Amino acid sequence: MSSSLDRWSNSRRSLLIGLGAVLLVAVVVLVAVLVSRGGAGTPTATATTVGTDRTPPPTPEPVVTVEPEPETTATVRVPPLSDADEITITGTEAAEVDGVSVRLTSLRPVATRSSGPGEVSGPGLAVTIAVTNGTSAALENLNDTQVSLFWGPDGTPGVYMSTDPHIWAFPSTLAPGATGESTWVFTTGQNSAGTDVALQVLLGELPVIVVQATVGS
Repeated sequence: MSSSLDRWSNSRRSLLIGLGAVLLVAVVVLVAVLVSRGGAGTPTATATTVGTDRTPPPTPEPVVTVEPEPETTATVRVPPLSDADEITITGTEAAEVDGVSVRLTSLRPVATRSSGPGEVSGPGLAVTIAVTNGTSAALENLNDTQVSLFWGPDGTPGVYMSTDPHIWAFPSTLAPGATGESTWVFTTGQNSAGTDVALQVLLGELPVIVVQATVGS
């Protein structure tokens, strides 16, 4: 009888030990599961780098307004004539003095042909001057008008051609309200477009008229 009780006690003890072991394993597994879930649910901190080496945007350049310079007309040097008054005009502008109008109407390249002492053949310019008599009296001795030509920045004198076929002269007398034209021809070092010239016009008792002009303009 006692041996049966001993056997039952041993069996019960073994059962309790086994149940305890199973329970221990279950607790360990449960703890592991909870730990793993807790780790998965914990947000991972992301490192944020604050840039300290960023290049700042360039400063815009200030807008500079440049005013265009006024156009200038090249001036050819002309030797003064004693103490005479002088009027300077440009291109085909008219110089008007006491009712008489003087202006350049043509400046064209020509090939000159020498036929007298001191004349030189070569490139030249034919210059036409118009005179309008706005007075009530006739202009006398108009054919005594003198014209000289200078060209280039140094004011080189042109060589007057006295018998060139391009020449024609004013009438000796210009009636009131009438316009007369006369052409002078000069040999020059160059006569291409863009050549700057100055004309010096002496007409009776009028002031010296200087015309600054450019070939081809």
